[in-house]
Amino acid sequence: YAQEVESKNLILRHFLSVQPTIYGGTATPVFAVSPTAADNIKTLGFLEGKNMSFVAGVPNVQLLVNLPTQTEVRLRFIPLTIKERSISYYCIGLNQQIPDLFGANATTALAVHGAYQALFVKDIITIKTLTVGVHLSKSFGNIELYGGAQYEGTSGVIEATRKVSDESLKSPYPEIRLLQPIRIDIQTLNTLRFLGGFVLRTGVWDVNLDLGYAAQPMISGGITLWFF
Repeated sequence: YAQEVESKNLILRHFLSVQPTIYGGTATPVFAVSPTAADNIKTLGFLEGKNMSFVAGVPNVQLLVNLPTQTEVRLRFIPLTIKERSISYYCIGLNQQIPDLFGANATTALAVHGAYQALFVKDIITIKTLTVGVHLSKSFGNIELYGGAQYEGTSGVIEATRKVSDESLKSPYPEIRLLQPIRIDIQTLNTLRFLGGFVLRTGVWDVNLDLGYAAQPMISGGITLWFF
């Protein structure tokens, strides 16, 4: 009994320590005592980190609407189906310039922005993100430079249903013995992102390049076509 209690305390201390993420390394195994004395001590492992240095983003199309109140509304929606599994992503964003803060004809502007994003993979993944920030921009002819910071709050869950197995699983944890679904809560390592970039404006189309840094650096770019 004392050995079993000490084993559970070891597992608890290990759970309270920092575990590898998708960017982490090899997980450290711990040992658990089986509920039956006839069984040997079992090794309990955790999810391994992938230690990825580069992740390619998914291209998407967004609709921009500029209102007379110096408000820009951004809309994105991507419906996909992969191996009969429906995947959907959408984003609603808002950018509001603070008018006449630097004068009516100033080339410098301050704006606040926010966005709500959601990713759904049917019966598996649900991820939602809320961002709010502020940025400063300055125009030099056809080129506009900008920089700022934003708060990012991400929450979500990954759920996986285990396949039925005829093998008798011996484990001190009922969710393993009974092949119960796996549920993993998702959260980000930090909630503050710094960003900067530039826009090249030609009248009919714009080209932009952004650089952001939170837990990892991120580079994104795009082309905007103006119809009216």
